[in-house]
Amino acid sequence: MKNKSWKPWILLSPSLAAVFFLLVIPVCFVIVYSFWLRAPSGADIPAFQFGNYAKFFADFFYPSILLTTIRVALETVFLCLIMGYIPAYFFYKTESKFKPFLMIIVMLPFWISFIIRTLSWINIL
Repeated sequence: MKNKSWKPWILLSPSLAAVFFLLVIPVCFVIVYSFWLRAPSGADIPAFQFGNYAKFFADFFYPSILLTTIRVALETVFLCLIMGYIPAYFFYKTESKFKPFLMIIVMLPFWISFIIRTLSWINIL
């Protein structure tokens, strides 16, 4: 019997490549640039120094913005979990003949921008 453990990786490779090229590499660039020096002219000078981090933690302005951002992100995640769990649980438990119609009602707001763009082309023509 052949070893078929490579098949899931082949199927996942397009999405993993997208995550790697669109998320991991840009974050690595930001981390590298965070150690560089900023010249008074605005140019970035390649150097390994912690001056940017010292400036970040020395001033209370930046950490307060970071804490506010993290708080808003956590509140948004919690709200999305609650708002998403309730319909998901309802759809899982119900055995109604209206289940496809209810699913369309839930998905319809995601289609609105596409529908508006499509209809705007009709008005232009």
